[in-house]
Amino acid sequence: MNPKISIDKSITYSLIDEYYEILDNCIDKSLVIDIELPVRFESRSLGIEAIIYQLVITWSRAFREGNIIINLDIKKNPDVTNLYENEILFTIITYSWNRHKILDNKHEIIPRESLKSINADINLKMLKAEILKGNKLLLTSFDHLPKNRGVLPCFEPNGVYIDNEFQLAENLQNSLMKIVNFSNTTKSIYRKLGMNVINIIYELMKNTNEWAKTDENSVPLDPNVRGLYMQFFKKTRKK
Repeated sequence: MNPKISIDKSITYSLIDEYYEILDNCIDKSLVIDIELPVRFESRSLGIEAIIYQLVITWSRAFREGNIIINLDIKKNPDVTNLYENEILFTIITYSWNRHKILDNKHEIIPRESLKSINADINLKMLKAEILKGNKLLLTSFDHLPKNRGVLPCFEPNGVYIDNEFQLAENLQNSLMKIVNFSNTTKSIYRKLGMNVINIIYELMKNTNEWAKTDENSVPLDPNVRGLYMQFFKKTRKK
C-alpha cells in the first residue's frame, strides 16, 4: 500500500503548501504516492478549485503508478450518482480515467460502469453550456478525448477557437444570467459589466487554446484539461 496525500475537505492555502512539500519529498526519494480526495469540499477560499486541479495534475504527471482514492466505502454506498455534485471530482476522474485506478477508502476499485452514466450527463450539460446544480458553470475541454466529447463547441466550434467575444457572449449568455439570478441588483450589475466578464473569459480560454495543449517540447499533453469554472458567491451583509 502506497503512502498518500489526504486532501482535507476544508482545504486552505497553507495546507496546499504542506501537500506540495510531501509531493516534492516523494519525488526526491522516487517514492510512489497516492492521492485521496473527499466526497465533498467545504472550503470557501476563492480560487481553491484551480489550485486543487494543479496539485492533482502535478501529482499525476510525477506518479503514473499512483492511485486516486475517493473517501467513501463503495460497498456501503454503491450509489455514486451524487458523487459529481462535487464537480471537482468529475474533472479529476475524467482527466485520470485511462491513467490511474480510482479506488474507495478500502482500496476497492470503484466500477467504471457506475460512473459512465453520470459522466455522460455532465458532459452533455457542458456541450450545451448549461449550468450544474447549485448554479455553477463548469466547462472543461479534455484534449486527449475524441473531439466530439472532449472539445466544447461554446469555445471551439468545429475544432477552431471562436472568432470573437460577441459569439462567446451569445454562447454563454443564458447560463451566465442564471448564475447571477439572485436579485434584481446582481442582474442589473451584470447587464452593465457582463461584456467585461466575457472579454476576460475569451482571452483566458484563447490563451489555453494557444499555449496549454503541449509541453515545452511541443509534444501534445496526454491527458490534458483546460476549462472554466464559475460560481457566484453571496456574502453576508454586515449589520
